[in-house]
Amino acid sequence: MAGSVICGEKKTGVGAFGREGSDLEYYNEEIIKKSAKTAFEISKIRRNTVSSIDKSNVLASSMLWKEVVKEVSKDHPNVKLKHHLVDTAAMEVMINPEKFDVIVTTNMFGDILADELSQITGSAYMLPSAEIDEHGKGLFTPNQLHHQDESIIDKDKANPIGLISSVALMLRYSFKLHEEADIIERAIERAIDKGYRTEDIYIWWYISWNSNDG
Repeated sequence: MAGSVICGEKKTGVGAFGREGSDLEYYNEEIIKKSAKTAFEISKIRRNTVSSIDKSNVLASSMLWKEVVKEVSKDHPNVKLKHHLVDTAAMEVMINPEKFDVIVTTNMFGDILADELSQITGSAYMLPSAEIDEHGKGLFTPNQLHHQDESIIDKDKANPIGLISSVALMLRYSFKLHEEADIIERAIERAIDKGYRTEDIYIWWYISWNSNDG
């Protein structure tokens, strides 16, 4: 069973104060352990740092989340674990994104933070995403699988970087082909360094350049 309020039980109806709705935020030990274990394993091929994000000062589900993540961390003594409240983390990822590397969090918080983080690049279509199970099998897609602007269809304006980067993720995390993944990521960096731009990147670059210039 998947966790989070997104996948939890949903109710609508009419009560004493009119129409009402509720969504159950549900997690159990098994779900949290699998998420935490994956995060710790991934961190070992990166910077050996995991940031766990929750709302444990208010939510019971987050209190359990924090407790279980701490327990899992004991099996990974060489990985540094940091805990962040989601509201503080939402600010910090924009001000000091370099503080974070591997983030493990609930479905709802992750859904929001992923879109927030994508704006650091200036375009949501720059970043890849992956849904990976505990065995390394997964679905690899751009962070924004469905482009909101349908007017660009057949006009060669879509940004392909998120899709290309998704291939690098697949090679790295499913097939353990780290060198091949590095080659793809370096190729993307070289293309950007040489000045190649899709419209969304150019607009962001132009605005940023003029803001700094002014």
